[in-house]
Amino acid sequence: MIRIYIDKAESVSNILAEAMADDPLSTFWFPDKTDRIKKLTDMFRPEVKYCFRHGTVYATSALMEGITLWITLKSLPRTLGMLIQNGGLSLLFKFPIKTIQSMNAYEKFAAVIHSRIAPFPHWYLHNIAVQKPFRRKGFAGKLIKPILTELEKREIPCYLETQNPANVPIYEHYGFKVINISKIPGTGGVKNWAMLRVPGE
Repeated sequence: MIRIYIDKAESVSNILAEAMADDPLSTFWFPDKTDRIKKLTDMFRPEVKYCFRHGTVYATSALMEGITLWITLKSLPRTLGMLIQNGGLSLLFKFPIKTIQSMNAYEKFAAVIHSRIAPFPHWYLHNIAVQKPFRRKGFAGKLIKPILTELEKREIPCYLETQNPANVPIYEHYGFKVINISKIPGTGGVKNWAMLRVPGE
């Protein structure tokens, strides 16, 4: 596993877009499959730049078979203003206002749950993605296990959320527990699983 830097932001955004193309929120926001990956890449770009500047980003190797993005203890809480500073304002010219409003509503919704469940110092697993040719070959474990081992040693909790029910047992395998399940307002019933990993539990 290696740490990568902001010069790889475009590649990371595209890898995330391809990995998340069939997730419930992705299909809700971008129902047209023909340009979904392009739109997701545009959407992830500010998020990825934010993670590079306020967290850490790792890849399995220079080939980036898999990537993982973390927001760390010293990071500031993510806000709409911070995303704008990282290029989020451009989304206003790329997406319908209804989509922007839904994304903003989700950010607020997720932030409330996050702050309620993890009001203490912790790391936030922002995202993890493995490129299709390398899936089911252990690359996800190569990305997540070293970080979780280090967090365990330092007694640092870790938080994440997912909207894909298939991901829940995977994260449970790595010691995360479901703390909250709720429907995301205005998404037609898309669910959000908030999960926490506490060292020693």
